[in-house]
Amino acid sequence: MRMWIEKDSSAFHALSSLVLNQRLLKDLDHMALFKHTGQLENFHSAMLKYLPKRQAFSYHGMRERSYLAILDHNENIIKRKQATTVTGELRFNQVYCKKSKQWILKKIFTAHTTHFVGDLIERVLENRRNMNIKYKTPTSSLALPQPDLPPNIAPLPKPPKETAKALFKSRF
Repeated sequence: MRMWIEKDSSAFHALSSLVLNQRLLKDLDHMALFKHTGQLENFHSAMLKYLPKRQAFSYHGMRERSYLAILDHNENIIKRKQATTVTGELRFNQVYCKKSKQWILKKIFTAHTTHFVGDLIERVLENRRNMNIKYKTPTSSLALPQPDLPPNIAPLPKPPKETAKALFKSRF
């Protein structure tokens, strides 16, 4: 390890008094509470709901499923309101915090909804009924333009297993 500052220098004492300041350390402890990854974890959970890792999808299927995950996340995490009682009071849950060794209040939110699905279906049907919109009917599943894929991703869909067995030749 290379020492870039002398222990007896005034710069070292000034830096150590700043970094080891108890008030700063207490503030940093409180600031850590504001860097939660909960919303990111919630989004990843929504992604897994619509895009399970153990299932393969085409590029277009992945894109559309990602859009659904985004819509779900926006409706149920970003726009979700705090639940209220019948009288209109905000609802809280009281939990014990092991770190601060105190009881704290956590907000209770409204239930998870899927209203965006009905809205989406309604808009699709409206557009389908609109005679001014012309739709192209693809002749095959490969009719949609494919993005530039990396060389390690197959550009064609997997053929049926029977076809692969018929073409299979052992090298032994």
